[in-house]
Amino acid sequence: MHYTTFGKTDIRPSRIGFGCSQIASISTAHPCSEVRATLLEAVDRGINFFDTADVYGQGDSERMLGKLFRGRRDKLIYCTKAGLTLGLSQNLIRLVKPLANPLMRHWKHGREKTLKTRRDVENKCFDPAYLEKRIEGSLRRLNTDYLDIVLLHSPDTGVLADGRVFEMLNSLQEKGQIRHYGVSCDTITSALQFSRNEDISCIQFPGNVTQHQSLDSALPLMEDRRIGVILREPFGGGDVFSYPPLLELARNRTDSSPARIALQYLLQRDDTGVILGGMTCRKHLQENLDAFSGEPLSARDIDVLQHTTAQSVPPHD
Repeated sequence: MHYTTFGKTDIRPSRIGFGCSQIASISTAHPCSEVRATLLEAVDRGINFFDTADVYGQGDSERMLGKLFRGRRDKLIYCTKAGLTLGLSQNLIRLVKPLANPLMRHWKHGREKTLKTRRDVENKCFDPAYLEKRIEGSLRRLNTDYLDIVLLHSPDTGVLADGRVFEMLNSLQEKGQIRHYGVSCDTITSALQFSRNEDISCIQFPGNVTQHQSLDSALPLMEDRRIGVILREPFGGGDVFSYPPLLELARNRTDSSPARIALQYLLQRDDTGVILGGMTCRKHLQENLDAFSGEPLSARDIDVLQHTTAQSVPPHD
């Protein structure tokens, strides 16, 4: 496993992080026994960065990590989020999840339907008192007395103007309950706006090979401001697998799959920080780790991947 410096923090995370949004969901594609085996093997293979949230799996994502890694806390980096709220129906799902999950695994469009239902009832609350209560809940569920990173979960940029939020986070830092804090953003544009806040240590946002022009604009700026980067959705929700330059390169490199090349592209950049992979089985874990092995992408390969015009970010200061 390769590790990296992380902005202005003293954290040294693995280049590949474990995205935990699906490890305890009602639509998780694999049995709990396989998910737990995958988490344990990930740690044994050198992954130390685990990204979760208070709402993932109605809190069961954090509970699983806290129970499974009891006694190994000092070797791990916990990054969690707060600020999203779910309706009562979503909280009730936790009661039926043990019975419903085996059925959901056989429903072809089950995950897609449940994600849509969840998005329909999602709301946001960044009131400092509410956030502090949610962070206290994350500490309990993760079975820890401190969190390495707390991220505001998809806030609007107006949150920047509310100094009370950052006063609360600074207070929790002083108490030792959190080490660092930042923002989880829905777009690269939003990430650029939040990067202007000097209090923020790290920013999470989606990024993949199809967005290479946006990444070329945003990542050097993050590096200059010493902001730790957490890239999620390296496969763009599957969109990268219809990206012609990637498919062309995969056809010409018989030793590499499109997924492996897409990860290699991000890993070979020095400014991509932690790259989150969603893994609920050991096969997916191995496929992600395979990106470290084999022949690296050449300058010509990278030229092929950057052949078409991708989305760009707006001008910034």
